[in-house]
Amino acid sequence: MDTEKSVRSNIKIYRKIMAGGGFGDIGRNTAAYVSRDKIEYSVSGCRYVVMFETYGIRGLCKIFCMTDTTAYEGLTRHVTFIRHSDLSDGDACHDEIIRKQNKA
Repeated sequence: MDTEKSVRSNIKIYRKIMAGGGFGDIGRNTAAYVSRDKIEYSVSGCRYVVMFETYGIRGLCKIFCMTDTTAYEGLTRHVTFIRHSDLSDGDACHDEIIRKQNKA
Protein backbone atom coordinates (compact mmCIF):
# COMPACT_ATOMS: atom_id res chain seq x y z
CA MET A 1 0.00 0.00 0.00
CA ASP A 2 1.47 3.38 -0.93
CA THR A 3 1.75 6.10 1.69
CA GLU A 4 -1.09 8.25 0.31
CA LYS A 5 -3.49 5.30 0.50
CA SER A 6 -2.20 4.52 3.98
CA VAL A 7 -2.91 8.09 5.16
CA ARG A 8 -6.45 7.93 3.70
CA SER A 9 -6.96 4.54 5.34
CA ASN A 10 -5.77 5.82 8.72
CA ILE A 11 -8.15 8.77 8.54
CA LYS A 12 -11.05 6.39 7.80
CA ILE A 13 -10.03 4.17 10.72
CA TYR A 14 -9.81 7.17 13.05
CA ARG A 15 -13.30 8.30 12.00
CA LYS A 16 -14.67 4.83 12.84
CA ILE A 17 -12.92 4.83 16.22
CA MET A 18 -14.34 8.23 17.11
CA ALA A 19 -17.83 7.29 15.84
CA GLY A 20 -17.69 4.24 18.10
CA GLY A 21 -16.96 6.27 21.23
CA GLY A 22 -13.25 7.01 21.03
CA PHE A 23 -10.34 5.12 22.48
CA GLY A 24 -12.01 3.70 25.57
CA ASP A 25 -9.93 3.76 28.72
CA ILE A 26 -6.64 4.24 26.85
CA GLY A 27 -7.52 7.81 25.91
CA ARG A 28 -10.37 9.09 28.01
CA ASN A 29 -12.13 12.39 27.47
CA THR A 30 -11.22 12.66 23.81
CA ALA A 31 -12.44 15.52 21.67
CA ALA A 32 -11.80 15.28 17.94
CA TYR A 33 -12.28 17.08 14.67
CA VAL A 34 -12.01 14.93 11.55
CA SER A 35 -12.28 16.16 7.98
CA ARG A 36 -11.11 14.89 4.62
CA ASP A 37 -7.61 16.31 5.08
CA LYS A 38 -7.20 16.83 8.79
CA ILE A 39 -7.48 15.08 12.13
CA GLU A 40 -7.24 17.17 15.28
CA TYR A 41 -7.74 15.72 18.72
CA SER A 42 -7.29 16.47 22.38
CA VAL A 43 -7.05 13.70 24.96
CA SER A 44 -7.22 14.70 28.61
CA GLY A 45 -6.84 11.31 30.29
CA CYS A 46 -4.66 8.26 29.73
CA ARG A 47 -4.12 5.06 31.68
CA TYR A 48 -0.35 5.34 31.18
CA VAL A 49 -0.31 8.74 32.88
CA VAL A 50 -2.34 7.32 35.78
CA MET A 51 0.03 4.34 36.09
CA PHE A 52 3.18 6.47 36.00
CA GLU A 53 1.69 8.94 38.50
CA THR A 54 0.82 6.04 40.83
CA TYR A 55 4.48 5.00 40.88
CA GLY A 56 5.73 8.58 41.12
CA ILE A 57 7.43 8.53 37.72
CA ARG A 58 5.13 10.60 35.51
CA GLY A 59 8.13 11.96 33.63
CA LEU A 60 8.67 8.56 32.03
CA CYS A 61 5.30 8.93 30.30
CA LYS A 62 7.15 11.05 27.71
CA ILE A 63 8.40 7.75 26.19
CA PHE A 64 4.83 6.77 25.29
CA CYS A 65 3.90 10.28 24.16
CA MET A 66 6.87 10.35 21.77
CA THR A 67 5.66 7.27 19.85
CA ASP A 68 3.20 9.44 17.91
CA THR A 69 5.94 11.82 16.84
CA THR A 70 8.16 8.91 15.86
CA ALA A 71 5.35 7.31 13.84
CA TYR A 72 4.71 10.45 11.80
CA GLU A 73 8.27 11.70 11.30
CA GLY A 74 8.77 9.36 8.33
CA LEU A 75 5.70 10.70 6.52
CA THR A 76 6.83 14.29 6.00
CA ARG A 77 6.04 14.20 2.26
CA HIS A 78 2.45 13.19 2.99
CA VAL A 79 1.33 14.71 6.29
CA THR A 80 2.25 17.43 8.72
CA PHE A 81 2.11 16.31 12.35
CA ILE A 82 1.78 19.11 14.91
CA ARG A 83 1.95 18.35 18.62
CA HIS A 84 0.69 21.30 20.64
CA SER A 85 0.98 19.52 23.99
CA ASP A 86 1.15 16.07 25.52
CA LEU A 87 0.07 14.42 28.75
CA SER A 88 3.59 13.72 29.97
CA ASP A 89 4.02 17.33 31.04
CA GLY A 90 0.63 18.95 30.60
CA ASP A 91 -3.12 18.60 31.02
CA ALA A 92 -3.91 17.32 27.51
CA CYS A 93 -2.46 15.71 24.42
CA HIS A 94 -3.42 18.02 21.56
CA ASP A 95 -2.34 16.98 18.06
CA GLU A 96 -3.10 17.81 14.46
CA ILE A 97 -2.41 15.57 11.48
CA ILE A 98 -2.82 17.42 8.20
CA ARG A 99 -2.63 15.72 4.82
CA LYS A 100 -0.40 17.56 2.37
CA GLN A 101 -1.94 18.25 -1.02
CA ASN A 102 -0.34 16.57 -4.03
CA LYS A 103 1.36 19.03 -6.32
CA ALA A 104 0.16 18.50 -9.88
